[in-house]
Amino acid sequence: MKPTKSILSERTTTNYGGPRASGKIRCGTKVLNRTAQENATAVQIYQDGLAERRRASMIEKEIVAKTGIRNPMYPVNTQAFHLSVDDFVMPVLPKAILELYGEDVDGKRELRQFPVFFHSNELFDFFPHRFESHKGDDRYHSAFNERGERVCERLPGLAADKVVEQRKAGVKRLPPRDWEVRGLCEPRVCKEFQAGLCQFRGQLKFYIPGVVGLGIVEMETSSEYAAENIWSTLDQIRSTLGHIPTFNPKEPGKPVFWITKVQEERTYFDSDGKRKTGLQWVPRIVPAIDIASMLQIGRNPVENVAPVAWLAQAPVGQADTGAGPVPATEVLDAEEVPSEGERATQLRAALEEAFRSGGCNKAFALRYLDHKYGHGWDRKEDLLTKALEGITQLARYGENADVYLEARLLAADYRIPPVLFAQYASAGFGNWERNFQKMRDLISSTQQLFANGEKAGIAAMKAACGQMQQAEHG
Repeated sequence: MKPTKSILSERTTTNYGGPRASGKIRCGTKVLNRTAQENATAVQIYQDGLAERRRASMIEKEIVAKTGIRNPMYPVNTQAFHLSVDDFVMPVLPKAILELYGEDVDGKRELRQFPVFFHSNELFDFFPHRFESHKGDDRYHSAFNERGERVCERLPGLAADKVVEQRKAGVKRLPPRDWEVRGLCEPRVCKEFQAGLCQFRGQLKFYIPGVVGLGIVEMETSSEYAAENIWSTLDQIRSTLGHIPTFNPKEPGKPVFWITKVQEERTYFDSDGKRKTGLQWVPRIVPAIDIASMLQIGRNPVENVAPVAWLAQAPVGQADTGAGPVPATEVLDAEEVPSEGERATQLRAALEEAFRSGGCNKAFALRYLDHKYGHGWDRKEDLLTKALEGITQLARYGENADVYLEARLLAADYRIPPVLFAQYASAGFGNWERNFQKMRDLISSTQQLFANGEKAGIAAMKAACGQMQQAEHG
């Protein structure tokens, strides 16, 4: 079952934000204003809507239709996140999430924090964002041109006479309009931005473990401050480890990240529409992993608990006694390792220079070299030479260098049996080792399979292999 180019695959990969999510978690909600609170019909509709777990905007729309009250609700900031049946493809999912991760507060179930996994190492894959308009006659959004400049794109409206002309000509489906560049996107001097017609929009996309039938979930935010904090936290972890981790080394199967809220001073609008400054609940992402330990042992706890060099040098009978690996200092003393030569020092300096000149992520590359050559490779001239040659050659791959490294670390990172991984990769992606796009597809597919933990991932990969075999012989 090899990846096939099609109209649908092209649309889902080129449209902003990628494929649609199966549900949405909202950071805020709306409540009745003073006028609506004095209207019995509005109050009843509101209470029924809450009981049925309806979206606030849907409740508001019904109140307007049945009472004629304009703008009967206003947005409020809360410590809890909000789930509604209107925001999920399966109405049972909000209840399932609340039962699993909610907590009882003043007699009602609230979602104040929940675990998440991300399906990619590229932040923009799961956190697309831009400036865009949701009000006014014209539509605008920000984009980046070929020179890397952020520009403002406008979607021109359809002229009424043109619509009538095309309808008379029998054109039932009007041709799509193309976005046109209006100029540079500069919010500080943009009239639409200053008037509130255009604002920041970010969509954080993730998987929530433990909920059957739940695909990608998104959480939208219009707060640049909250988005910047989440982005910088994830970017720092990726820069440090060379990847966005998808499992907890110390407790496999346990969460890697939690999304919660913290109080910070922000500007907001009260029920009367007046601008105020005070404490507001802001979404945050909190790592549930020990970054220092991951730097020390890598992402694969099994292969790194007992480094290759330690096991190779262990005294006879050590493995049988169950005493564990000899500490590194004892092995070095026993071997009487000679002092490093000038050649090794030069090679290490050259390797550092290769990392500085670009081509691949240093932390990522070092994990790969540890995996390929074993513990202590950086003290051996022959392995240092091979490492330098390999990293130098990687430079020619440009932005694909990290993709190359990540694809070759998948089996070790997710603790997948080599035979199973080879079978899955070959059957599903063909000659993936020579095609960067296939590498990306393999990475994304593996991350999705393992979003709910190691055991579930192994089982899903075996099932996928079985299905591919049946398709091939059927």
